[in-house]
Amino acid sequence: MIRLKDVTKEYGKGSSAVIGLDDISLDIMQGKFTIILGQSGCGKSTLMNLIGAIDNVTKGTIIIDDKDITKMSRDSLAEFRNKHIGFIFQAFHLEPAYSVIDNVCLPLIISNVRRGAREKRGEEVLEILGLKDKIRAKAGNLSGGQKQRVAIARALVHNPDIILADEPTGNLDSKNGLEVMSILKKIADDGKTVIMVTHNLEYAKLGDVVITLKDGRIDSIVNNL
Repeated sequence: MIRLKDVTKEYGKGSSAVIGLDDISLDIMQGKFTIILGQSGCGKSTLMNLIGAIDNVTKGTIIIDDKDITKMSRDSLAEFRNKHIGFIFQAFHLEPAYSVIDNVCLPLIISNVRRGAREKRGEEVLEILGLKDKIRAKAGNLSGGQKQRVAIARALVHNPDIILADEPTGNLDSKNGLEVMSILKKIADDGKTVIMVTHNLEYAKLGDVVITLKDGRIDSIVNNL
């Protein structure tokens, strides 16, 4: 479980400070597809970055599986991210000149997994996502939907407990967008914690839990189970 208690995030100091999140307390359950919904500037990405240990809280605590990540050192946070969190981004963030398999295996390279073992794992994940025939293709030559599936494979390859998806359907047409939503729902059904940021109301309805943010605060929590 992910537990946020009295979390505030401010950017800047003094009279010029901007509040990104304002005293949020929230529990996110394991094995659920949780949607963070809201308009631009409401604090969605700020919340995602704090849970993903990319940014630090100004006040409050974040507990993930009984570990207080707000008290970890920078090196400990980097190790925690690499072991426990997979990231999926709107812009894919693939290396276009690298092969699909090399893009997918990047987290395993960081973990010093040997080439044979990491490629075996990468191929397994790509096959699950229907990309076995693209393993040696250059990432830059893929369609948008294929690129996002590669990005999902990269997020899954090191078997993290938590998947954080920041507007993963933003650059996709409706068909590919729904396909990505189906994949994320299946990942959650298999027991992983999936948290997705979006402003798309139709996609939000596909989540197990929908948390709506407004002006840095929780506006509502809807359980779709």
